[in-house]
Amino acid sequence: MADAMIDDETTLAAALERLERLDPQVIGAMRRAAGAPPLRRRAPGLEGLVAIIISQQVSVASARAIEGRVADAFRPLDAAALLAADDDRLRGCGLSAPKMRTLRALAAAI
Repeated sequence: MADAMIDDETTLAAALERLERLDPQVIGAMRRAAGAPPLRRRAPGLEGLVAIIISQQVSVASARAIEGRVADAFRPLDAAALLAADDDRLRGCGLSAPKMRTLRALAAAI
């Protein structure tokens, strides 16, 4: 299971069951209180990582709107374009200063 990718509901359920067996008190209580988490899929590579960063600490609706503006502003979305973008362009997409720093760090790492 350590090398398995969680790419469908069956695999997610099996992973949750394994976690609950490892820590029945905490994980069991979490599952009883909240149920199973939804399977969330993202595009691979930079696009998926950008979406994950954008979605942190904002509502789903806000994240989708910002992701849409980023996709429109950067076609194709690549590390060089993110690094070259000034603050006004990124802020215009709805990105906060911390998200801009994180996206630039990601782009620089790539």
